[in-house]
Amino acid sequence: MTPEQHLRDVQEWRAVVGKAIVCFGELELITYQCLAHIPSDQISETSSQLGFARRIDLIVEILEGRRPIPEPAENFVSLHRARER
Repeated sequence: MTPEQHLRDVQEWRAVVGKAIVCFGELELITYQCLAHIPSDQISETSSQLGFARRIDLIVEILEGRRPIPEPAENFVSLHRARER
């Protein structure tokens, strides 16, 4: 492998890793936003201290308590249930 090929590989790797980190950050932000807006009670201060997985569990629990589950959230809840199996 030439130094130029190595440099290209490193640059490609950095771009991919950077995109993954940004996407995860966006998921984190979405969980905070959901918990600030979904529930009727203000729980965002307490929920901001929860880890990512616990925030997801809480969002799903809130959504499952609403019948019917809002259409945009159905896939989210289904994916969460599948993960638990």
